[in-house]
Amino acid sequence: MKLRPESRHTRLSLTVFAVLETLAIAVAVAAGLGISSAATSGPAPGTVQLREVVLDGEHLAVLIAPGRPGINLIHVGTDGDMSVGRALTAMTPLTEYPAAGGRWALIWLSPGPGTMWFQRGPSRASFPIDTGAATAHPGGQAQTLSGLSGPDAPECASAALGAVLTTRGTVLTGCPTDQLADIDAIALSKLAGFLARRGTPIALIGDSSARSVAAGELVRRQLGAQGLSVLPEPQPGHPVLITAGWAAAKSTIDRIATGSLPALGTYLAPWLLTAPVLANASGAILPLPFDPHASTAQAYRNVLRHLNDIPPSASGYRAFMAAASSQPSTAVRLYAVSRVTIFPNGHDHTTGDGWMPGGTTTPVTPTL
Repeated sequence: MKLRPESRHTRLSLTVFAVLETLAIAVAVAAGLGISSAATSGPAPGTVQLREVVLDGEHLAVLIAPGRPGINLIHVGTDGDMSVGRALTAMTPLTEYPAAGGRWALIWLSPGPGTMWFQRGPSRASFPIDTGAATAHPGGQAQTLSGLSGPDAPECASAALGAVLTTRGTVLTGCPTDQLADIDAIALSKLAGFLARRGTPIALIGDSSARSVAAGELVRRQLGAQGLSVLPEPQPGHPVLITAGWAAAKSTIDRIATGSLPALGTYLAPWLLTAPVLANASGAILPLPFDPHASTAQAYRNVLRHLNDIPPSASGYRAFMAAASSQPSTAVRLYAVSRVTIFPNGHDHTTGDGWMPGGTTTPVTPTL
């Protein structure tokens, strides 16, 4: 999450949180979200942390989730080698994650106040952190959110970031892969109805997460009620519906794009709307219960423009809206995504619609 160069002079006098809070309030008020202002002091102990660290004059935003005692996911907007830790004698290298930008690390944070250290070559920087008391949070000190320790951790981080952009003191108690959200069930049900009307058997590709298992059951049940079968594996001449998480979905999409996996049409679960996952998904179709071009969606995207390593995502936008106490829409349309170009130095926001840098999301049906 590197800060945009044109905003760096602001960071000399304000923290990342203060800047983002100002931006979030401004765009949210314009979009009618009614987000209230909060104090610009540091994050409350035991909550998701969005902080800033400066190394060699470079301002980097740091996301720490859940920000309480136990295993935490750390994201830093850097393309180079860096390590992070609670002590200089116990540093953990940051690594890449599938379907995500920047560098990541899983580290254990002990209870209470301390110092978070960052090191890149001979350069070091730090900021104070307070994870709070172990007994003050759900599950106690040993709790580990499963969604933060697997390949789909970036989606959980994106949701945490979406929430913390609008609400200080965000307490993260779960991840999107933990269950099939009602709004996603509605979107998938609408998509299944659309596919049933086409009358062509489909292949369903999911994973072992609770969300994907529930999504698969829903799709199979609805298609079966219409007399439409689900193929045991992808076959030439038949479409594919992907309900896996980000990492597995990206791998599947890439295989379809190279022709190593047969598919006549690719359909995706709504939570797969994020640029890194869709880099090779030109022409893929998603059922979305929101318009990526609407004012509220653009408000969310515009805040993220000042953090140019994490792109917007459907899960992050939902968390952004939920934190603003905004009711989700149940109107679902199918959107097609164009090919996305991912630039090596970050995400290009000069072309496309912001959600799909270098490409677009285009509605292809009326409300289903």
